[in-house]
Amino acid sequence: MVTDPDLPTLQRTLPLDADLTVVIRPISREPAMIVGDGIAFRDLLSDLHDAVAEWMAEFEASLFLENPSPELRALTADPEFPFGIGGALYDGDPGTGGYRGPGGSLLTWDFWLVLEIRDGLPVLYIDAGTVAG
Repeated sequence: MVTDPDLPTLQRTLPLDADLTVVIRPISREPAMIVGDGIAFRDLLSDLHDAVAEWMAEFEASLFLENPSPELRALTADPEFPFGIGGALYDGDPGTGGYRGPGGSLLTWDFWLVLEIRDGLPVLYIDAGTVAG
């Protein structure tokens, strides 16, 4: 996409309602994709925001350690804790941390978005699995 910096900003609002299909690609291999509607996505964003506000500073401080502490491993093993560490994704990787999404998925909290209009209705594709490294 090419934009002209001299033109005014174009902004569009996408209602998070039942007419919006949302397809999320998580960090974890299973499930490969999560499909829902805008209402479910709005609820997920709200839960994610609350979890980040309450826990992120403590979790992020030890998230990307080569060897997470036994305390962090125990905390993230608790299914009630909103963040988890997945199994090794690559040889030698101690595991990737992320938000516990639907169906046992792990999600990053920085999303890449793509919007498609299919049969006159919006489909929002979200890559919630892009981890820099």
